[in-house]
Amino acid sequence: MMVEEAHIYLPQEDGVDLIDLYESNLFVLKQFLVGHFPVSKVVQAKIKRIELLNTAYVALGGVLDSPEELCFDFNAPEDLVSAHEVYVKYKSQYRTAVMNTGNGLQLIQICNAYIQFIRLYALVWQQNFDDFDGVVVSKEPDDMDLFHAVSTFGDEGKSQIHEIDTFIDGKNVLLDESKRLSLWLKLDSNV
Repeated sequence: MMVEEAHIYLPQEDGVDLIDLYESNLFVLKQFLVGHFPVSKVVQAKIKRIELLNTAYVALGGVLDSPEELCFDFNAPEDLVSAHEVYVKYKSQYRTAVMNTGNGLQLIQICNAYIQFIRLYALVWQQNFDDFDGVVVSKEPDDMDLFHAVSTFGDEGKSQIHEIDTFIDGKNVLLDESKRLSLWLKLDSNV
């Protein structure tokens, strides 16, 4: 990338350090990533934006340190209750890791690792649905509603999503989440 093109992505103003400009642009992307459920196509677009920022930063004289190797344990349990517990834990770790990194290369690694984890988590919820009307993939259910529904599901001795047919909660939170994550998998396979 030429310096002129780099200034398009990181327009320097007088008195603003390059590192501050880079971190400011990266912070906007990080806020988006922690504030939205990771839809693969959207995350891939954000990764391309991060790559452009990284390239522009280096073209303008910035130095990016090689990121540390990330290690996320992707052994997602096959039962719904355990998988949800692991998901809540990793969701928190993901958000913390995103906000703590100041390196775009590391941020890309974190995003890719989290998408891989979401794939495994969504597989636990996957069912075959013919109708996805009204399902918004990016809109997660209320954390407490889902926690309560999953806990009740487990308390009833259920462990696999196909057992949802015999378990109906008042809001059908589990069925809605199963539809949402099944659609997410469908969309993810088309990336």
